[in-house]
Amino acid sequence: MSISLEDILNLRKFGNRILTYESVDDVFDEAFECIYKKIKPQVISVFLLSKDGKIERYKIYGFDKEN
Repeated sequence: MSISLEDILNLRKFGNRILTYESVDDVFDEAFECIYKKIKPQVISVFLLSKDGKIERYKIYGFDKEN
């Protein structure tokens, strides 16, 4: 699989845009919007590894089977 010049330019624009945001939540909101527009998933989730070694869901967009 190869990446096009347009894809690289779009990624750079995205990176420059998120550098202006004031919070991590703003970055995830932008990322979730891009992901949703591209592949339209039912649920988008971000999981982070906590300092005590546990995986925790940080943010979710959409609905899972339990709403």
